[in-house]
Amino acid sequence: MIRGANTMKMDAIVLCGKSSFDDPLLNYMKESTEQKDVNNKALIKIAGKEIIRHVCDTLHASNSVRDIYLAGLKQRDIQFDYAVHYLDVEENIPSISKVEYWIKNVLVKKEDWRKNKCVLIVNGDIPTVAPEHIDWVVEKFTEKDADFHYLVVEKKDIDRVFPNSGRTFAKLKNGAFCGGDVFGINPLRIDQHKEKIYELQQ
Repeated sequence: MIRGANTMKMDAIVLCGKSSFDDPLLNYMKESTEQKDVNNKALIKIAGKEIIRHVCDTLHASNSVRDIYLAGLKQRDIQFDYAVHYLDVEENIPSISKVEYWIKNVLVKKEDWRKNKCVLIVNGDIPTVAPEHIDWVVEKFTEKDADFHYLVVEKKDIDRVFPNSGRTFAKLKNGAFCGGDVFGINPLRIDQHKEKIYELQQ
């Protein structure tokens, strides 16, 4: 059976706002390659195509993603040969504000929008993500009736695949973990818990 084939499909919001000029990867690419005019990490080319294209290609190929929305890039920045929707948001506003914009300007216009219990939030700078990863995540998210799903990765796995990654890890009872760059949130609960969510982003 194809993983994700029977899983509820979710909309995906890809966060690709303007990168900090102190970002190590962005600085390296500016200094060491011909991509000196790139000021957004999502637009850096790896293996011949932009990081954000790797991410969106993966979401498009997934069995578990319905519509893809870019938050932080414009159509003039990058185009695709399949449907990708561009959210008209500022590059540097908080991530939760980008999700709020999607709710107020996109979600409420969808048929049966109140049945949408989860939207995928995906970082736009994870070029190694694959369709089966997204299908697995959505499958796990749909197994639990929760308003917030946060993917974590154990330090030993990060160190094995991406040594010297520079990631920040939180020490928990079962080990040290970092965020997995994909999470899910119930859009119908955001307004109710907005203040707390903003606190968590600080």
